Amino acid sequence: PIVLTGVVSGRGDWTNVRFDGLLRTGFSPTYMLIGGASSTLGATEIEIEGLLAGSYTDGAGVAGEFDQFYVYGVEMGQTGYDGLLLDGVVEIILAGYEPQLGDEFLLFETGTHSEWHPIYGTVDFRQGLIAYGSGFALDFSQAGLADGLSWDYTATESGLTLSVVPEPTSIVLLTAGVFAALKRRRVR
Repeated sequence: PIVLTGVVSGRGDWTNVRFDGLLRTGFSPTYMLIGGASSTLGATEIEIEGLLAGSYTDGAGVAGEFDQFYVYGVEMGQTGYDGLLLDGVVEIILAGYEPQLGDEFLLFETGTHSEWHPIYGTVDFRQGLIAYGSGFALDFSQAGLADGLSWDYTATESGLTLSVVPEPTSIVLLTAGVFAALKRRRVR
């Protein structure tokens, strides 16, 4: 793969690239394609300004309200690792948005991809996969939530989703309150 260090910023389609520095989609939330045998060993920056994901149309990323990465595999007929190895820190940055309970953000998703090549015509790529290395971590230091809320995430080979959930201590207190109310009803 091609090794990129320093800050890599911009929309587009990245295939067989190792990002060793800071990876970000650009100056506002948008959509980026990553495919083949790519990896992030440095930091990946995700901006959240709302609930609408960036999109990818006609070969160009379209601004949304949060960054989203679309991961695809290698070209049909080729062998090799299909997708993205996340092995660095994913930094979550809230840019003026206050997430609410139940909000979800699909930051990385997988799928197939076709693109037009001037020499070869349409080139089809396989379904991508996401793997998580030992260096994978989420950094929420720039993404504080309101009291009583916390971040949760689901990391699978087909996607990485963030969710806003009640703080664990809030759940314990709520459960204790319900049991106390039920016990009080029985005593009467």
